[in-house]
Amino acid sequence: MALSEAPALIPYWFHSLESDSKHKETPNIRIEFSKNDSENLERAYQRLIKYDNGNGIEKPPETIDVMEDLLFEVNIPKRTLSPIYWKGKSYEVVRGTWFYATDMFKFLACDEELSRQIEEGYQQAQPWLMEPPKNNEKAKSTTIDFEDKRNYRLTGPYVGQCITYSGPNSAWLLSTNIASQLARAVMTKITNNENIGGTRLIRGYAEVEKWKKRNEEELQNKNNKNKSRSKSKKYSESEKENIKNITSSLEDVPLTKEPQKSNTEYSINNYKVTDNNEKDHRYEKIEHLVFVVHGIGEKFCENNSSSTIEQSVNDIRKTAKEVAELYFAKDKNQHQKGVPLPSFPTTSESAYKHIYVPKGTGVQFIPVNWRRQMNIDRYTVKRKRRLSNASVNLKKSLSNLEKKLEEEKSAEKKNNSIENEDKSEDKSNDNLKTNPSSKESLKVPSVNDSDDDDDEDDEIDELNFPRMEDILLESIPIVRKVVTDLALDVLFYMTPRHYQQMITILSNEFNRLYKLFKKHHPDFNGKVSLFGHSLGSQLCFDILCHQIPEVLNTEKVDIVNYNRLSPYGGEANYKFKQLDFPVENFFGVGSPVGLFTILSDRCIRFFDWKNPTKEGLTSNDVLVPIVKNWFNIFHPSDPVAHRIEPLVLKKSEYEKNDGETFKPNPIPYSKGGLTGTVREFQGIQKDLTLKGMRLFGNVYNVVQALIPNNDKSKSEESLTEKEFDNRDLKNININGRLDYAIQAQILDNQYLAAIPAHSSYWNDQDTIAFVLAELYRNMSFP
Repeated sequence: MALSEAPALIPYWFHSLESDSKHKETPNIRIEFSKNDSENLERAYQRLIKYDNGNGIEKPPETIDVMEDLLFEVNIPKRTLSPIYWKGKSYEVVRGTWFYATDMFKFLACDEELSRQIEEGYQQAQPWLMEPPKNNEKAKSTTIDFEDKRNYRLTGPYVGQCITYSGPNSAWLLSTNIASQLARAVMTKITNNENIGGTRLIRGYAEVEKWKKRNEEELQNKNNKNKSRSKSKKYSESEKENIKNITSSLEDVPLTKEPQKSNTEYSINNYKVTDNNEKDHRYEKIEHLVFVVHGIGEKFCENNSSSTIEQSVNDIRKTAKEVAELYFAKDKNQHQKGVPLPSFPTTSESAYKHIYVPKGTGVQFIPVNWRRQMNIDRYTVKRKRRLSNASVNLKKSLSNLEKKLEEEKSAEKKNNSIENEDKSEDKSNDNLKTNPSSKESLKVPSVNDSDDDDDEDDEIDELNFPRMEDILLESIPIVRKVVTDLALDVLFYMTPRHYQQMITILSNEFNRLYKLFKKHHPDFNGKVSLFGHSLGSQLCFDILCHQIPEVLNTEKVDIVNYNRLSPYGGEANYKFKQLDFPVENFFGVGSPVGLFTILSDRCIRFFDWKNPTKEGLTSNDVLVPIVKNWFNIFHPSDPVAHRIEPLVLKKSEYEKNDGETFKPNPIPYSKGGLTGTVREFQGIQKDLTLKGMRLFGNVYNVVQALIPNNDKSKSEESLTEKEFDNRDLKNININGRLDYAIQAQILDNQYLAAIPAHSSYWNDQDTIAFVLAELYRNMSFP
């Protein structure tokens, strides 16, 4: 039955999986955005259309934040998808209106130019008013009659093709050459006019979904018929085996085929595309912003396409969402603010059950890549040419001489206008011969020429200057390349010039990313934390130790100069950029901060936030990190990680009870198995012991309260506030501990575990669950 008007066309937006996808012969795989993203993109697109048509509205933004956690943005006029906070590839974006079938279950969006031409012909042909020609003689014709309204010839890059509209939401893409027309005749006859030998086109993504659902039902019915036939018919053993293999293969065929995704394109493919009416987790309030800083070997990872910082941070996000669903409270009313972490081995199920983490975590992890911006892989020295005093005087005299010549020229023109032409001509010739200030008679070396020569010398010097590859031995090149890429960053850290470059780049990146995040999230008023791995934690620590707290930075100083001891003796002056935000938490994982601190003959002290002073901030013997909470996390087998508490505590206090009191605090275990069972049993036993001691202590306090106490001085002393101690671990976080050790599995070999331990923090459930717990442990929820 014909329709009175064209069906509504609701576009859907897609993105490509390939960065160089335009003008390719083979169709490109395109993945749909989530429903929320597609609707937001379409609204922004319509607003831009209205603005371009001159409707007088304010120019809307050309970019829209999309995908999970809003880490990517779409430039609508350019139709590109790219990451916001890190450097990455750009991907093609398509506004899908018409779709072509590649098989029964996969429909891909047509290019927008092709869709535009198809829709233009659709509006002219008005196929919704006509009955589809299924059984008449016209449908069996092998030639294409362009006088028929159902046929529309394509132009531009699609010359030689045409569209035949077969219904209000369907059409066929056909070729006009003779071979295609013969193939069309055969296909039409075989399929009884169901397929006319071209590519099927569907109008609108809603129709695509209906088509896919219908095909899935047909396949399911065929599978059920095959199963019923195999049960009713008797077969031999070999035939039964063959039928079993065929039916099992049919059952394994998914009803909706997912495209094959490249493992290297992690920045796009690792995000799950959700298509439902529920509110996406990414649109919830962001409570915490965490900058994640990489350590050594980032250059090696990029060269070998392995786990770069962007991919590692993506692992952190996925792990955080997994553990948030598993171990934390699901209701805000179950949250207990300020409960410290148990000091004994336990599991995540018992340790985090009273801490509430919002759905979707409410934490945004942003990668910070400082190594990529360092121009230290190739050393070049360009000579800076300095003009001597004689050259400067010569340059000044030349400029004065040119001015004088211009004045004389103007005077000569005035005299020549009064005299006759012959005399003026003779006079001008005489002046050219006798005038000592003439440009042609003056021979002075050109300063520009000499500069050009110097530029050539600079190019020669640059080419002849040795590079890093020039000093490497030719033997075992692969091993030397690996060692160089991994160890070179540490050597750069020890060199004052490169160290200055490192801290400057990292500080600038922090400020740039913070401003960029505020631009995309103007309502953000949460807390900012740093997560540093390996050498990255050391750089974060150095920057934090040279910050001026906001309460003391009344003059709004941007850069502070500090004289610090250089690794090769003597002092070096370093400039430390001040951060645009206060740092709430600092998580150092696999951190060598303890090692570098003890090598520099310095100690670590804490900052008094209640009574802030500049004492110790400019000292060359003490390091004071300007941070509210600090956590040093490490795997027991990590060869790079070192402890920090011995650098803070008094030696007598640390050695009390042979150091038993200040062993690293164990992080709750979450991996299950035999180790999880043992840790759970140890936790229950320790918990019962503590509850018994607490009960005994309460009884003792009640008895003491009934006994009259005449010593008023002691009671008054207990009421007075304890004086701040910059070596007291209770002043660095609510747990009163600084070193936190990941609980290794009982059957692990420490030496074998040392190989992967240093790079295991990114997707380690224990580490990420601990980070989430400390971010939310001291928060209040309305």
